Amino acid sequence: MTIPKTKGESSPSEESMPEIVRNDTWEDEGGEDSDNEEKENVHNVKKRKGKKDRKKPQPVSPKITNKPKRISALDSFLQASVTFASNSYLTDRGIKLLTYTLWLLSRLTERYQKNPELSPGLRKMYGDLSMVRYALRLYGLPVSIEDIRTGGSWKGWDDARIHFLGKIMAWSMAFYYPLEHIAYGGFVVPKLIRVDTEKYTAYSCRAWLIFVLSDLASTFFKLKELRKRRDVLLKSRELGDGDTARPTEEEIQKKEHDINKQIKLSRIHVARCVFFVPQVVHWSYSKWARDPLFSENVVNGCALTEAIICFYQALCSLRN
Repeated sequence: MTIPKTKGESSPSEESMPEIVRNDTWEDEGGEDSDNEEKENVHNVKKRKGKKDRKKPQPVSPKITNKPKRISALDSFLQASVTFASNSYLTDRGIKLLTYTLWLLSRLTERYQKNPELSPGLRKMYGDLSMVRYALRLYGLPVSIEDIRTGGSWKGWDDARIHFLGKIMAWSMAFYYPLEHIAYGGFVVPKLIRVDTEKYTAYSCRAWLIFVLSDLASTFFKLKELRKRRDVLLKSRELGDGDTARPTEEEIQKKEHDINKQIKLSRIHVARCVFFVPQVVHWSYSKWARDPLFSENVVNGCALTEAIICFYQALCSLRN
């Protein structure tokens, strides 16, 4: 490697010394030009190295968080509306509440003198929506037959009394729907379907009365079984951590939540059955139209109360 010379004033001893010609002049070929080329090469190598070391800027990825997206009240309402609209039974519950609300409004506006057509108009809407509910129940018979064949409404329950009452409920509905369909045809096209609508309505509602009483008894047995399941679940917490039969705390909490939800829905259902009974007894009477057992205010008042409870039960079932 060539050592660069130091530039400065020469000493007298160096001037008196003869010039010596070196044999290894190959080391100094190029002189200062060679040194400059070497410096330039080193500089280029460092420059290229610096370019390699220089990393391209990476795009900044958005931060991922596990926080659940907050759902607004409007979105919750729309989701519930879609759920109701896609289920015929839930749709019937919403229409039922609207039907008896219109009846109540028609009664409250009977003496409204500024608009005498208001009360009759509300009552007509109440009657028309009642016919709509008849039409929605045209789908009921296949569901009852399927329940008889598969036992879907009492599957999963251990109590034999729930199974027995479930079969009675399924068969009672299998008689209820065809009888009501005949009465519905007599209401809509009386000249085409000439039947005694009062009689067929009473027959269908007697089958419905059997269903309601069986449903009420069955719900009490279900409540009893649900409490037993909850007690067994809570006792499983007392097992040792090393016991393989012991469920995890998360599993226990989830099952307990599900059981408590079923208990709450069953209690609400008992209240519904209680308000069903006066209506069904009234319409089961063979002269319910000509000589009614209860006044319209009593029957439709119970129907409105049951509709409110029923709608609340549907909302509870949709919640987690």
